[in-house]
Amino acid sequence: MASGMLCHHIAYMTKHADTPWMQAAATPVTELPELGYIGHAVFSCACHGLDEHDHGPALEVLVYRRGRQVFGVEKQRLVVEGDELVLFPPGIRHSSAHQPQARAEVYWLQIRLDLKRPFLGNRVHEPLRRQLLALARPEVRCAPAGLRDNLARLHELATCPLSPAAVSELGCRLGLFGHQLLAAPPKSARRRPSPALQRALRHMEEKVTEPLGLAEMTRIAGYAAESAFLAAFRDTLGMTPVHWFRQRKLERAAELLRDGTQSITAISLALGFCSTQHFATAFKRQHLLSPSQYRNAHIGALPQAPLKELRPLRIPTPFSCRRAGTGRR
Repeated sequence: MASGMLCHHIAYMTKHADTPWMQAAATPVTELPELGYIGHAVFSCACHGLDEHDHGPALEVLVYRRGRQVFGVEKQRLVVEGDELVLFPPGIRHSSAHQPQARAEVYWLQIRLDLKRPFLGNRVHEPLRRQLLALARPEVRCAPAGLRDNLARLHELATCPLSPAAVSELGCRLGLFGHQLLAAPPKSARRRPSPALQRALRHMEEKVTEPLGLAEMTRIAGYAAESAFLAAFRDTLGMTPVHWFRQRKLERAAELLRDGTQSITAISLALGFCSTQHFATAFKRQHLLSPSQYRNAHIGALPQAPLKELRPLRIPTPFSCRRAGTGRR
């Protein structure tokens, strides 16, 4: 797929490939045609901006982990910051609005929506294709932690040798990313945690391996009533404190599984789950793989699961989820 954007970025990356201020990588994925390319870049100082371009029939999504960037679409200016994403539907021409490429860390991917085959190789995903095609205008949305983590794993998979099982996981995660993108709230819904909530979040991080009830969270945050703390937390973070705490426990579990020094049972008990089965069920709901499959994936022995057997993904809330092309960004 030789779109203007693709040609621009090939020239841009070639011109600046040896400069010390940028570390970047873009990967074409021929094994999964819907994933035109996926990449990750760290800009350590401002540099030449993007000329006007489009992506033909592909949807591009840029997810900023940190930094800030201005984009221009006709007479509209879009400002995207850390933990936010910007999406450009097929055929929409955009640029950096005569602004330089700012200091930032960004992941991006291009999703092909024009292929003749069933979306992601399975007709059950056709509704997802139709929903993504219905995104008619560029916009900035919040990028919840689950979406960011899933995209990082997508990039990790795409930059390694792809076994049939890895391609299956790649397709599953791309489908999950599509659902997460559709569920991501608009930037206007984003609110920064108050100092009181920040105290509670720090305490929850420190106590992630211990039991922690709503009463203690409320006390640390300095609220007089649990109901007031619950309402403030939900309004700011889009989920309950218990839900956030459970997600953080499962993120910690993933770190321990990647470390590989503890058994699944030991990890389950250390994080306060009532049983290994309860832990496995919760972990798979958030990470799409069982604890043993997840650990094996990071050791190198991915589970065998053909793409045609993947079922439609169920995404309870925006916050609970946490190679046709050969181009490069």
